[in-house]
Amino acid sequence: MIKIFHLGDVHLDSSFSGGDLALREKKRARAREIFARTVEYIKENGYDLVLIPGDLFEGDSLTRDGADFLRGELGKIPCPVVIAPGNHDPYVQGGFYSSDLPENVHVFTGEGLSYFDFEDMGVRVYGYAFTGNSHRQNPLTGFVCEDSGRINILCAHGDTASPLSPYAPLSVSDMENAGFSYCALAHIHRPPQMIEGDTCIAYSGFLIGQGFDETGRGGALSVTLEDYGHRAVARAERVTIEGAGYEIAEIDIDGSQNDGQTLEILREKIKKYSAETSLRVNLQGNVSKDYRPDTRRLTQQLSEGLEYLEIKDGTLPLLDVESYENDQTVIGELFRTLKEKMLTGDERQRAMAAMAWRLGLAALEDREITPILGIAEEEGED
Repeated sequence: MIKIFHLGDVHLDSSFSGGDLALREKKRARAREIFARTVEYIKENGYDLVLIPGDLFEGDSLTRDGADFLRGELGKIPCPVVIAPGNHDPYVQGGFYSSDLPENVHVFTGEGLSYFDFEDMGVRVYGYAFTGNSHRQNPLTGFVCEDSGRINILCAHGDTASPLSPYAPLSVSDMENAGFSYCALAHIHRPPQMIEGDTCIAYSGFLIGQGFDETGRGGALSVTLEDYGHRAVARAERVTIEGAGYEIAEIDIDGSQNDGQTLEILREKIKKYSAETSLRVNLQGNVSKDYRPDTRRLTQQLSEGLEYLEIKDGTLPLLDVESYENDQTVIGELFRTLKEKMLTGDERQRAMAAMAWRLGLAALEDREITPILGIAEEEGED
């Protein structure tokens, strides 16, 4: 049996999203801690081979200190490491991959398919490199593994979602027909379902979330290869390293009339999140017609105990829908004009329509509108 650890899309030294510069620097430091923790996991669990199919680091922002960190951590791994550079960490002369790397690290350097042999395991790992931010050809077209007596593996950064992708479009049928036992892929951060069978095809997914489009705990794949003579059979299981990351919570504050009531609801709902969580709260529900949650104030009162918090208001002033729907005055006409966008528009359309409704209603009912106008200025800042 051969044990393989498959990780990719790490994006070390990336800029992350959300928060100020100090928070982003904190996230960069924690990303390195998680990578170091991953290396310890590899060492403790006795893997025979590590596959990294690209985007190990963010090429434009990798610092000298970051490069030294990577060399040190990769050198601690007590088995061969194979890297197939991707579109964010391409192989370029003078770059990290062309520098003096630890002896256990093997890097593909050209856009054409090549391989590394590991005779003691009877394994041949095929792969290629991005040498820029795109790779428009399918490197596997018509390819068949040369030596069926070996365990043939593919380590590749590529896109199986579109044959026209500029990021090395890969065909599932090409991978299956080539004779690979396992295809270790990266590039799609939210991995599609693993393909199992004679050829196991899997994306590692992201190791560390970079923003609110990558919620939940990151991870990698632990792969076992059993050689049954005619073909090695691969089985992959997800391994979670990161304890917390980015999360999005949809919280209903239906019926809330002021920030005090909203605060009580939110405190109860978000107490389950840890201090390492970056949390986005989307407020939902129908609230009092003259109430607009003060998201800045709520954020200040609730952010303690979280790495980062942002609150977005998606509430609607629709507590008396039937009454406004049947109102024959200007108020009813205004409501009917805005109703569709408030209910079915996209996020920005709903927010703008709800704000217009609040402003118009306040003006028509001769209520104070200055505090609400402050909301309009806040919207404009985004």
